[in-house]
This record gives sequence, C-alpha cells and structure tokens, in this order.
Amino acid sequence: MLKPLHALLVGLMLAGTLAPPVQADERNDAVRVTGTKWLRGGQPFFPHGFNMVALATPRKCIDEGKAPGWAKRAHDTFAQHGDAELAAAKGNWSADTLRFQVSQVALDPEHPYYADGSYLTWVKAGVAKARAAGFTVVLSMQDQVATCGDVNFMPSQRTIRSWKTLAPNFTGDHGVLFELFNEPRNDTSEAGWKQWRDGDGAAVVGHQQLVDTVRGLGARNVLLVNGAALAERFEGMWPHRLNDPVGQLAYATHPYYWHFAANNTVERNRVRWEERFAYVLDRGAPMIVTEWNAHHDACRAGMPGMVEPFLSYLRERGIPLLTHAFDVEGTMVKGMHPNWEPTTLDGSRCVNNEPVRGPDAGGNVRDRFRTW
Repeated sequence: MLKPLHALLVGLMLAGTLAPPVQADERNDAVRVTGTKWLRGGQPFFPHGFNMVALATPRKCIDEGKAPGWAKRAHDTFAQHGDAELAAAKGNWSADTLRFQVSQVALDPEHPYYADGSYLTWVKAGVAKARAAGFTVVLSMQDQVATCGDVNFMPSQRTIRSWKTLAPNFTGDHGVLFELFNEPRNDTSEAGWKQWRDGDGAAVVGHQQLVDTVRGLGARNVLLVNGAALAERFEGMWPHRLNDPVGQLAYATHPYYWHFAANNTVERNRVRWEERFAYVLDRGAPMIVTEWNAHHDACRAGMPGMVEPFLSYLRERGIPLLTHAFDVEGTMVKGMHPNWEPTTLDGSRCVNNEPVRGPDAGGNVRDRFRTW
C-alpha cells in the first residue's frame, strides 16, 4: 500500500502542487557565509533545526526488506504526512533548517539502488517540499545504515559520482547547502588529516577533491565539511584546512561526546569544546553542529545538567545547531504523526559512568529554538 502513496507524493510534487524550484538570484533566502557569520537573504542568520531521515532510504531497499525499521517509518511518515511534519517542525518547534540525509549508493548510477534515477526524483521532490515550506535545506551525503550504504569510512570515487548526480539539480538554489561526506573516520594524527584532505591515492578520495568536484559543477552553494573521528574532532585540522575558491565553506561537527567526564564542571567542558572544535572560529572559519543530541546511550554523571550550558555555549559562540532527529522516535520526538511531542530528560539518572536508558533532550531543544 505504501508504494502507491510514495509514487503519488512524488507525482503531486512534480506535477505542480508545489512551486517549482527557482533560480538563486530570484530568491531572497540564499544562505552565505562571511568570515564566521551566517547570512540568509543578506541578513544575519542563525540556522537551527533538525536532521531528517525521511529521504535517506531508497525505495528499492525498502521493498527488499533491507531498510532499518526506524528509517522506513521516517520515509513513510514523510510520504504520507509530510505537510504536517514540516508544519510541526516549523510551527511547534520554530525550526528554520532541515538536514536531509541522502543515500550515496542510490545516487551513484553504477549501483542498482539508483533505479534509473527514481531515488533522485524522490530527493528532489522532498527538497522542493521543504523549500516551499520556507526551510533552508542541508543535503548530507551518507553511506551508513539508513541509506542502505556499504558503510565506507571515508569518501570514495562513489562519493564523486554521487555528487555529480546530485549537485547540478540544486546549483540554482543557494538555500540548499551541501554536506560533502557524513562522519569520516580518520584520526587526528598528521597522517590522518593528510588522508582526510588529500586521500590515499587509492580507495580514499580527499575532501579537497570533493570541494573541487562540486565547484567544477558550477555550484556556489555553501559547502559543509565534517571533521575527524565521526565528525567529533578538529584538533590538528587547521594546517590541513581546505581551499574553496568560492569562499563558501564551513566546518561541521557532531559533538555527541560533549560532556567529557563524570561531574565535569562547565568551565572544564568549555575548555574541551574549544579544543575539539570551536577554535576553528578563532581562526576565522565558520562552524556548524549538524548532529547533536543529549544521547542517553552516552550518559555520564551530571549530563542532564550540562545540556543548557552547552546550548548556551553554542549560541554565545555563534555555532548553529541541527539536532538528531525530528523523525526518529525517542531522540527529539516521543512519536511522530500526529503530534511530534518532544522527549525530555526528566528522570534521567547517570550513575557511575554507566549508560542509562532513558529519554532525550527534545524539550530543551524546543524551548531554545523558540527563542532563537
């Protein structure tokens, strides 16, 4: 039953139910970076919003029964209730930016999940829907479980082919940002950063080649680049920083391990936040958090009380925040359609550094977004 609904959604989107994409110079919400500052439509902008799994999973993978259940639910909820979902994110939660994870394998014409471009059609339709609802959009190239990828640890020639498929469809809309590769797993050694930047001359493609490829396609969109160790860390990166001829590149971190030790003070944590990622701002480059949650699996003593200081720190430092995720139950939201009510950290207990199962920080995030 869901397959016709999926096809109907795409058909309605492409048949003109939504306004067609317009050229960047026709819109007033183009996103740019200047120094460490963010602008939208030429005005100061502090992006805040959510990750969305909705577009991550290829239909062919779902039909084969290979998709994780939570990813299938995200896909199906957006297919059936996308308007309500976007309205809840924007209205009830005051989000202005959505980060859509997209499948590297399904954007590669050499992979079966490409399916004659049907997955690309799904992505284009979903982005058009979000843009028509007024959101800035991030497209994040992913090779992980939700995208039915091979879980390669670093960019490859497949990443190049997939950007050649995806980017040309959005070069005319600078309200769409490109996150070049989700969560590379190089370490923070000199050799690790060299591999991150320049590849290894064999299987691994460097991030500089990704930048050059996308710019060679004519894209002037803002590019987002993840740091080392699943985007957690930027220590040692600066000597290997990337060159963007357009000057529209920002660095993206996923600071899930943001509360570093049991009963750490705010002051000690702030030092670590600076060392891990925020020093990049002091070097003059923009920074953004493209994934974060007060994650119960990483619970440490004192963690619930550190949520608000961490959110305050990001705002103080001018680091935008996209949290994970608006369409995965038990992270930001307790459930999806029809309410998308937030999780909370009420009753969380972190004892002896042992992980404690429990709800997450959706309520804290919603309250902050309403003031941002």
